[in-house]
Amino acid sequence: PFLWSMGVPESWAASGQIGVCAGFRARDGWFVLAVFREHHFERLARDLADVRAMGPGDLADIVRIDRAITGRNREAYMRAKLDEAMVDSAIRVSLTARLDRAIVGYLMASADLGDFGRTEPVAVIDTIGVDPDYAHRGVGHAMLSQLFANLGALRIERVETVVGTRDLALLGFLYDTGFLPSQRIPFVRRLA
Repeated sequence: PFLWSMGVPESWAASGQIGVCAGFRARDGWFVLAVFREHHFERLARDLADVRAMGPGDLADIVRIDRAITGRNREAYMRAKLDEAMVDSAIRVSLTARLDRAIVGYLMASADLGDFGRTEPVAVIDTIGVDPDYAHRGVGHAMLSQLFANLGALRIERVETVVGTRDLALLGFLYDTGFLPSQRIPFVRRLA
């Protein structure tokens, strides 16, 4: 899997003039892909769906969407993820999106003060899903736009996630929303 991340130059964040932005370091400096606090497109993305904080009562809809995406019943796994998002997370940043009075998308994320020797705050997207009947209607963009706004208010300037190399739809979505491959390389070793 690839590790994806996005961030903002510290000098920009310190100036207070720019909120959370997506960018990457090019040879001659920073190339900004999107500025989320002030960028008109991102403000519009949040208007595409009713995005709310995730709650314990959202499990049935999350499981329904996950089953439609994966073709499997992963209720126990999704329950554990929801419990983690509700109980174990120090800062709750997980979201659901509603259209037509129903939950049609979910995003489970957590805020972290540092890991693997890093000390800067970071948010990690664990799971994201959109009901296939509502695909390509801006639901995923709306959830990410709201997440970025919420994280900007918390002064979290970096968002990371891991995605399988063959998940082309998710890779395309991440590229479209300003994520780029990280400089970190994940390693895995099977024990059995």
